[in-house]
Amino acid sequence: AQTSSPNWNFYKYLVSADRKQVTRFNSKAKPDSDAIVKAVEQALSDI
Repeated sequence: AQTSSPNWNFYKYLVSADRKQVTRFNSKAKPDSDAIVKAVEQALSDI
């Protein structure tokens, strides 16, 4: 688990449906990047 604060604004957070898992992406990550798309797809498949 990452416990540090974001280094800059525009960080992106993906929170699981049960609110127990948080994945974060730095401000340089584009919303349609492979990493974010894959994480969202995985989160949706877990529902």
